[in-house]
Amino acid sequence: MLQLIASSNFLTVNMAIAKQVGNDAAILLAELASSQVYFDKHEMLTDGMFFETVEQIEDHTNLTKYQQAKAVKKLEEVGVLKTRMRGIPAKRYFLVNGEKILELVDRKKSKNLTTVGQKTLPQEVKKLDRNNKRETIKENNNINNNIVSQSNMSEPVQEKVLDFLAYREEIKKPYKSERSIKSLVTQIEKQEQAIGSIAVIRVIDTSMQNGWQGLFWDKAPKPEVSKSVQHHLDIESWGKQFEQ
Repeated sequence: MLQLIASSNFLTVNMAIAKQVGNDAAILLAELASSQVYFDKHEMLTDGMFFETVEQIEDHTNLTKYQQAKAVKKLEEVGVLKTRMRGIPAKRYFLVNGEKILELVDRKKSKNLTTVGQKTLPQEVKKLDRNNKRETIKENNNINNNIVSQSNMSEPVQEKVLDFLAYREEIKKPYKSERSIKSLVTQIEKQEQAIGSIAVIRVIDTSMQNGWQGLFWDKAPKPEVSKSVQHHLDIESWGKQFEQ
């Protein structure tokens, strides 16, 4: 069923569903179904669910954050969509329920899907001709996820690094090769060992908040030294002075 309402070149909207839940919800359902098929095909689902940002959905469908929220609520009400907050920071994951979709439309109608493009619904889907860009972004995300997940970084830092890579995409300054991404990951792994996870996350946040392309480790907060370690250092320093 998910294959029926997903497509690589256009969003395919079932008109029977659109009549029941509205155009916005039908368009969102088509987008999420397409994403779920993609992530499933590439074995990237997490407990059967996938993650897609509000910004990505808006770029693919032209639905605003407000329109998305209403559409998600409607799809949840009819049972064809489940959402769950996961990770640190919390992100929204989706699961499209194919069985529930079949309950909305009979099998005969589900075969007569209407392809909706810019000419028929310019207000709702005027950005759907960007699918080539969309596929490129998804392929890049796949590469990024694999490299980051195989690193020795802690999970919170991995999440933040993925945010930073997505940020670089947004400002049109993506890393152009796997080697450059691996080099970044290696750099961050060393910094996490040296200054700790919290400091690394702060450095990345600072760069994104200020619109910087790079990470400036000289601006990282210094790691705290425990009282016992500081006491040991003080005694060691005093001993050296006494010897002199």
